[in-house]
Amino acid sequence: MSGPILLSFLFWVLLTADFSWVNLTVGALASVAVAFLPKHKVSAWRMSVTGIRILTMLPAAVGQAIQIMVLPHRYERIYSDRLEESGNAWKVFEAVFLITLTPKSLAISEVSEEKINVHELERKTRS
Repeated sequence: MSGPILLSFLFWVLLTADFSWVNLTVGALASVAVAFLPKHKVSAWRMSVTGIRILTMLPAAVGQAIQIMVLPHRYERIYSDRLEESGNAWKVFEAVFLITLTPKSLAISEVSEEKINVHELERKTRS
């Protein structure tokens, strides 16, 4: 139980980069609340794996952000993306979060339990 609390508190501190007593207190309370709220308990291992996947996606996200600023992206497309494990709520959250993390794509809606709609920016139309 203490693993997810410590990991979420670490994420809080890293994201806010504020070491005031008020911020640390709010972060600690939020970490405890998040650890007790979910219906599906999340292990520290699963949170760590998700954190590593996010860190590996950050260079791609930064690269896409630079591409959007430098090169025009005038075309859009919407497609359905298949989810790996549709029954696992954490895997669905992770897939949607990783799609939305990159600036060129956004998860719009859930079509069914196995598919989600994704909106994507493109430089050229696909032939």
